[in-house]
Amino acid sequence: DRVTSIINWTPSDGKKHYEMVILGIEADAPDTEHSSGRLLCMSAKQAGSGADLDVKPKYVKKFPGQPIYSLCPYDISSLLVGAGNDLVMMHLDVGARKWQQVAKFALPSPAAGLTTRGSLIYAATMHHSMEIIECIKGKLAMHSSDLQARNANSIITCHNGTAIVSSASTDRKSVV
Repeated sequence: DRVTSIINWTPSDGKKHYEMVILGIEADAPDTEHSSGRLLCMSAKQAGSGADLDVKPKYVKKFPGQPIYSLCPYDISSLLVGAGNDLVMMHLDVGARKWQQVAKFALPSPAAGLTTRGSLIYAATMHHSMEIIECIKGKLAMHSSDLQARNANSIITCHNGTAIVSSASTDRKSVV
């Protein structure tokens, strides 16, 4: 198994909040062309007065045949998971401590990087560059794409709405 992504996440319902460490894992299968993914959510608390953290697994979700490539927080208590070619939105009901998958969107290739700005979700895909998905009333829909075929691997958004995508393209463009 390989850890493919890791984030520190603090979901909240406005009153309660939790400190969590989220891991995206690619789990090898006997058929190496069909590895699977696991989302592992762990609580992290300060262990006494020392510097050690007390980390406990709290939730595991399997993604058969879909390795997890990227993770990103969304809103105050949702999480975006790039699993295989899908973008999956998970929601944590903080008060009830219950997880549910609330939305799913098929991308043209796996999302190597995810970031958000408002209701927009920016995905740096492995073979199709940047895809922008919008969350409208809990549903995910295509907003736009830069329509360039390049191997994107990371993405950030700037305050003016500009997105910067890094890629490993062969056309010598490394940042667009």
